Amino acid sequence: MSISYSVVIPAYRCGANLVRAIEGLLAATVPPGRIVVVDDASGDDTAEVARRYGVRVEELSINAGPARARNCGASLGTEEIIIFVDADVVVHPDAIVRLLQQMQQHPAVFGSYDTAPAAPGRISRIRNLIHHWNHQQGAGKVVSFWTGLGAIRRAVFEEVGGFDERLDFMEDVDLGMRLWQAGHEVMLDPTVLGTHLKEWTLRSMLKTDFWGRAIPWSRLMLAPENRNVPKALNAEARGKYSVVLVALSLLGLVGMTITPWAFALFVLCLLGIALLHRTFLTLLSHIGKSGDQSAAIAILWLMYLMAGLGFAYVLCERWGCRPRSLRPSARGL
Repeated sequence: MSISYSVVIPAYRCGANLVRAIEGLLAATVPPGRIVVVDDASGDDTAEVARRYGVRVEELSINAGPARARNCGASLGTEEIIIFVDADVVVHPDAIVRLLQQMQQHPAVFGSYDTAPAAPGRISRIRNLIHHWNHQQGAGKVVSFWTGLGAIRRAVFEEVGGFDERLDFMEDVDLGMRLWQAGHEVMLDPTVLGTHLKEWTLRSMLKTDFWGRAIPWSRLMLAPENRNVPKALNAEARGKYSVVLVALSLLGLVGMTITPWAFALFVLCLLGIALLHRTFLTLLSHIGKSGDQSAAIAILWLMYLMAGLGFAYVLCERWGCRPRSLRPSARGL
């Protein structure tokens, strides 16, 4: 395959995962001609770990965030195709060649996590599988992009101005929206797979879902410049209905202090969430462990609770009730 390409990995205090990510790329069926690791001022041995593998390492002087790190890495090469890979993703051996095959027909393509997340624990397993399932369900043309494992033509990337460095979160979704606005097609290929190494806890899940997903996603959806953009991946009707069901279930919980019939409302809402995500629960029945389905309903409930709260937060923000400065850094999640 004659297409020239490079791989860009933003890295922040992730030496152990970075080792596995680089080794996965080197073991790919079509190994990359160049791997660029951008150390986002980690202050530890992240850069040194990368150098042991002979890859190019660029060290930022200040902790600037993943958007700046990816733009920096992209600017260091001239290859026709830029492939972005997260430092906690191990690409499957055939992932790169599949991306390059798709790039012969499309200006931007991204893939999905696989069904074998590496981190132990029920929360990590279910959360990573939810991400896998969402991408598998959304295969085809999308108004989004994903930097976990995604490729884009350099000319197109430069045309739209790369990643918006003002964004701490969802800079890849924003890029996908701007690609759509510029008339460029983005494809989600569910056969392009990588193993996710991230370990989730209940605290990190709730914090990320609120600050790192719900709030920035709502800001993008409500931004005037995105008014005519079709809903991005994960913002479809199923998500909206799930948020409504969570809100109704909260009414049921509160109403239990008044009438026992409110418990029925709560149960019906949980059943509704399960019905909306029945294909995911079926997936868990095949590859999950005992108790995963019940735990998944609880995790989905919490996810959509954070989504609803985040949307309400952004509405208040737009009405002048909440200053925009009250948000954590992407590196804090």
